[in-house]
Amino acid sequence: MARLDQITIDVLSENQVFLEENADDITYRMYDILFRRYPHLRGFFGQSRQSHPNLLRLLLECFGVEEGQPARCIDHVVEQAAVCIKPEHLKVFRRASVQAMQDVLFHEATPELVKAWKAAFDAFATALEEADSLTESA
Repeated sequence: MARLDQITIDVLSENQVFLEENADDITYRMYDILFRRYPHLRGFFGQSRQSHPNLLRLLLECFGVEEGQPARCIDHVVEQAAVCIKPEHLKVFRRASVQAMQDVLFHEATPELVKAWKAAFDAFATALEEADSLTESA
């Protein structure tokens, strides 16, 4: 499991309320970007937006917990996401989520916040890849 450094956790924690207030818009925008660029991925999800996992909200919940807890929380997010997101999709999800954050938040998507989000997503991706490799070897 990739660990997040304290600076990343602090940036995400400091922005958590703001990000949570915008999580639905960012998530909807992420799926719009994703399905426009990669329409074949739509088959992994239901047709309604409500059936799409709100990965942003789930990950944000992880970084609002007390210090030392994010790794365990990311494991829970991996369980939720593993149903429909496969390791080969992670790069496109990362790009779409970063673009969506920048589109929705505009100038409030500071370089520090974008960097922290990328680090959090990379930790999530590493955990998902590890979970997938454990499933394959079982």
